[in-house]
Amino acid sequence: MSDLQSAALTLAGVTLVFLLILFLVLRARRPQTEPAPRAPAPRERPFAKRSRTRDAEPAIAMAPSRLARIKSTHAAEADDESAPPDRFDAAVLEAQIAAVEQRAADAPAAPPETPIADTSDEAALAAAGVVVRLVPQVPLRDAISTNSRIGGRLRLPASLDWPRIDGVDAVFVAQIACDALPAALWGGLGPRHGSLAFFRHPATNAPLVLHLAEDGPPRDPPHGEPFPEWPVDVIEAAPGESESEAADAPEDWVAALGAEGYDIADPAFHPFDWQSMLAMADLLEARLDRLATDAILPVGASEELTDAVRTNRDARARAEEIIAIIRDTAGRQDFSAADAGAVMAALHAIRWTHVTHATDPETGEARADILTLPLTRHNARADLWVGAYLRQAFEQAQRGWCRDPGLMSAPARAFFEPLWRDLAERAAPTMGGGDPGREPGMLRLLTLPADGLLPGLAGGGADLVLTVAGAEFAVGDVSRVRAGRRVPETMRD
Repeated sequence: MSDLQSAALTLAGVTLVFLLILFLVLRARRPQTEPAPRAPAPRERPFAKRSRTRDAEPAIAMAPSRLARIKSTHAAEADDESAPPDRFDAAVLEAQIAAVEQRAADAPAAPPETPIADTSDEAALAAAGVVVRLVPQVPLRDAISTNSRIGGRLRLPASLDWPRIDGVDAVFVAQIACDALPAALWGGLGPRHGSLAFFRHPATNAPLVLHLAEDGPPRDPPHGEPFPEWPVDVIEAAPGESESEAADAPEDWVAALGAEGYDIADPAFHPFDWQSMLAMADLLEARLDRLATDAILPVGASEELTDAVRTNRDARARAEEIIAIIRDTAGRQDFSAADAGAVMAALHAIRWTHVTHATDPETGEARADILTLPLTRHNARADLWVGAYLRQAFEQAQRGWCRDPGLMSAPARAFFEPLWRDLAERAAPTMGGGDPGREPGMLRLLTLPADGLLPGLAGGGADLVLTVAGAEFAVGDVSRVRAGRRVPETMRD
């Protein structure tokens, strides 16, 4: 054997020895596998033998109260739970199951707090008939920080379009902050965060209700002028207190005032800006056609009747001249109370005649009864335009006062503020209440009086009542609100 072959064999032997040593070392460091312990037999629980297939489970009727309670319970537990573990732990699961079973065993038969009404039970719903009154603030306290209002401009997030009903821009009615509502209202159902915004169709009065999670800047409606805006206080009614019906409904204050007689030349009724002045001019112009003129003079009319017609012809010409001056001046110079006083004094100086034709019961002859009045004086027998103007002034004064009470004169505030306060107290909109026997399972969301502080807001001559099914409201669904009408007591036979 040559030296080269001997060296190769020696190298091969050394390599084999090295690999053997390396294998032994790696084997010594490898962890030994021990047999797994036997899992303990599972503990039998009352529900262990229950089938877990969906078909085997009986149908469960979920009442609104249960839905609401489940939602609140899950929300509370979600806040208390820590982050889920990264891996399954049988011991932890057993401990959680035992804790749940123990809580169920320790729970009282009835919860200590006021139970949530189950709308499938009319008696329970009647017991939860809490009513809140939305009382307008008169005088205004802090309109900026008030989150609930009727009328005015909607606080809508900039990302949302103005609501529409059947393809038509909706009329904004009210927006109420949910956190101001009592916990027991509607038996605890419904949201208690954000706000509920109420709308109606301008023609059909079909309702729309939105639950807005947050407010936005005040927004004017796309078309038309909003109703006057009244911040409201959300006040829980005392047990048995009326829901703004029957004796609480106000009488027609304009008719009551007319029975005593009044004159709109009184500073309390003067226009207070160009908008209200122009509205007065438009109304007066529309009523001038009612003046008796030459067209009604019969052949052989008496001198008295001829003079009455002449008086009306002159009254119309002078009134039209004043109307033209108002329209020519509006917008060209600043409005002043002195200008309004001058206009009303000029109208008061105009005399007109009301002519009534009758038959003398003794002689059977035709006769004409003539009553001469200042153009600004109201008379129950002869109301040319003054009564309509006072109703218009009521609304115009509301708009101005809600924008800035300082716009109104001291005499105007002295007349209107007590009237508004009385209407606000006696005919406030309400939420909740109602007779569950008439509408089983239905909740009253909002009741708007027809003859309240904002005539026309309800969109008709009867109270507007918005209702929703309790089962739907329990899960926050206000997509199918219903509108009904309730005739006020003063309009019933």
